[in-house]
Amino acid sequence: MNKFHKAFNKQIEGSVFTLVDIGASGGIHKRWADYNNMIKVVGFEPDEKEFIKLKNSELMVWFKTALSDKKGKRILHVTKSQTNTSFLKPNKDLLSQFQWSPNEPITDHDILKDVEVDCDSLDAILSSQNIQPDFIKLDTQGSELDILKGADSALRKSVLTAEIEVEFAPIYENQPLFADIDAFMRERGFILQDMGNFLYMKPRGLAGVGGAKGRVISADALYIKDLSNNLKNLCAYGENKVYAAIVGYLAYGYPELGINLLQRMKSEKCDVKNSDEIINILRKFKTASNFPGSTQMSQICKKFWLKHRKVEHCLWDVPLGN
Repeated sequence: MNKFHKAFNKQIEGSVFTLVDIGASGGIHKRWADYNNMIKVVGFEPDEKEFIKLKNSELMVWFKTALSDKKGKRILHVTKSQTNTSFLKPNKDLLSQFQWSPNEPITDHDILKDVEVDCDSLDAILSSQNIQPDFIKLDTQGSELDILKGADSALRKSVLTAEIEVEFAPIYENQPLFADIDAFMRERGFILQDMGNFLYMKPRGLAGVGGAKGRVISADALYIKDLSNNLKNLCAYGENKVYAAIVGYLAYGYPELGINLLQRMKSEKCDVKNSDEIINILRKFKTASNFPGSTQMSQICKKFWLKHRKVEHCLWDVPLGN
């Protein structure tokens, strides 16, 4: 942990924040590593064999259920590649148009079996356990909007940041797209702060032709709660909630949002203790080295990379956050 995080974490020592991570097959993102001892993770694993391998702890809670918009049973389509498993059937007509790998374009989306699983809404589970999440991360292969609908109360009341995988092309049948999710989140008081991890695909049979980019297929979207008209409500939750907002901003590399929040709270007469110290610390937060000409150099390097990298069947570009 660097000097910045040591200084900041000392100011908020004793705080605990809750991250609901849905679709965390690769583990929790390293962006949360500097706050490990402060982050309680709530995860979900509907498969019995996998669930019994998981261990609950003070900072890790697992539930053996799948998430949807309501309680009930749904059919899960298990595909050749586990990462493509979904409640929705793969859209073979569209998938066949793209070169998903150098050799086989769509076999990773082939359905191996259908499994009936128990589902419940996130709101119901969180309410039963008296959990109020601060952050949500969603990556569930097309069922994101259903899960968000089942988390309506949490989104309106306690969630401060939401990282959601969104699609611009329906790679699953009847799949909600970015426009649907964006409208849903805005109606619940969230602002689109950032997008990253863009996936571009080449047409089938044309891998290696043209430039590095192809058609944009998906991305990760970062939403933050618009607190501009709810500062006093935020204060009513207590200092821990204010600190949670700042930790969420920092995890994605936006210290200026924390400074702006604390300054506006001071002006609204709902300040938190040691806010001046935290503001001074946040001003020292750096995500990269800055020197004269660094902006121009980064732009030149990006253009050089796109122009001269090996053109393949797909391209992942621009990580989420700073």
